[in-house]
Order: sequence, then structure tokens, then C-alpha cells
Amino acid sequence: MQVTQLTGFSDPVYAEAYVHVNQYDIVLDVLVVNQTNDTLQNLTVELATLGKSCCCAAVAVMILALFLFWLILCIMYVLYKP
Repeated sequence: MQVTQLTGFSDPVYAEAYVHVNQYDIVLDVLVVNQTNDTLQNLTVELATLGKSCCCAAVAVMILALFLFWLILCIMYVLYKP
């Protein structure tokens, strides 16, 4: 298991992911934290790959109250196109 930081510590929304790789599946446990004094509405997390791998994942719209967090489980299936 590997932790990957997706945003900076000083960003209004902090995100990190625990990455699990299993052959052609990538499982991400994403932690999203609202570090502002405001409620954030219509917040989405969208993940995409670079290179020859063809994959994209979007998570439903969420509302995060001040200083709260959201845990997201995302499974990405890697489709290799030569």
C-alpha cells in the first residue's frame, strides 16, 4: 500500500490517496478534507491517467462542511491500447 498526496497541505481542499495495484485494477481510497471555514458545495473528484493507459473516473458531487472529510473508494480498470 502506498500513500500519494494529490494536493498540497496549504490548499483549501486537501486530498490524498492510498493506492492498491492488482494486475489491471487500481483501487484508490481517496481522503478529501475541507480545510476552510466555509461549506463547499458541488465538489467533485475526477481522476485520469496519462500515457497509453485509457482510464478516467469521476466521483459524485459532494458537499463538505467546514473542517470535515470524505472518504472515497474508486476502482479504476486499466485498458491497455497498443
